[in-house]
Amino acid sequence: MSCPTGPSAAGVRLSDGAADGITPAKRGLDLVLVLVLAALVAVPLLVAILVLLLAEGRPVFHVSERMQAPDRRFRLVKLRTMRPVRDADGVTGGDKAARMSRLQRFVRASRADELPQLWNVLKGDMTLVGPRPPIPRMVAARPALYAAVLRSRPGITGLGTLRFRAHEERILSRCRTAAETEATYLRRCVPRKARIDLIYQRNRSLWLDLRLIAETALFPLRRAVATVADALRAGAGAVSRRSRRGLPTASATGFRPSRSARIRPASPAPRPRARRRPAIRPDRPAVAARSHGAARGPPPG
Repeated sequence: MSCPTGPSAAGVRLSDGAADGITPAKRGLDLVLVLVLAALVAVPLLVAILVLLLAEGRPVFHVSERMQAPDRRFRLVKLRTMRPVRDADGVTGGDKAARMSRLQRFVRASRADELPQLWNVLKGDMTLVGPRPPIPRMVAARPALYAAVLRSRPGITGLGTLRFRAHEERILSRCRTAAETEATYLRRCVPRKARIDLIYQRNRSLWLDLRLIAETALFPLRRAVATVADALRAGAGAVSRRSRRGLPTASATGFRPSRSARIRPASPAPRPRARRRPAIRPDRPAVAARSHGAARGPPPG
């Protein structure tokens, strides 16, 4: 999706003079959509909380300290998606993969763990669309950069989140320690996400917010479709490999053939060996003469 750059494309532009970019129009949009979304997701959220409580135990929620502005903090609420460890609040990378169960990975991938942040939006700590709220250590490490980014109030979703999330996950999944994860995040992810968030800041409008909210709402559906498509491609590739090897496919036979069902081409019948005649050695003339005489028969009388 290309960002609008002109006044006509931006629709109702949000004034840069408003604190954190929160105009009455943007705050009103947040409140209306939060109430609508709360009614729509109340039952799925309660089901997710119950399932996580039964499968993973307490606590169900994870509360962490985040930055609303360079000098102002708030407490962000999420569903817990990994085994709790003391003093382990930080960037999520490959070093935390062992702490997540399959259910928690699914909740995290579907972004259902972000739903409790509707409460933060209702309180005014966050907005629906904006840069993701950083942890205090990141702001302390990059103060000038975050001073510019946090001129927009942090949000549940945003342009940087939608455009960079998948690439960020691939980068951080290779990290094996917490120190490596944070160093990689600061070096490779923070500057690139900040550039995208500043593009949103220069072009923010109610119309752009609505487009990003719609794209976020369709994200789980697109991810499910991509998962199904990958599974179908993997199945088609397996069938193609079996057919190249001469195996009957399930579509043709109705069952999955075993290794013993492999059809091999028949090998040609062995050719009969020709008998070899004994060689006549020149160093034994008498034997050779007798052999030739016996072969011609007795002399005439």
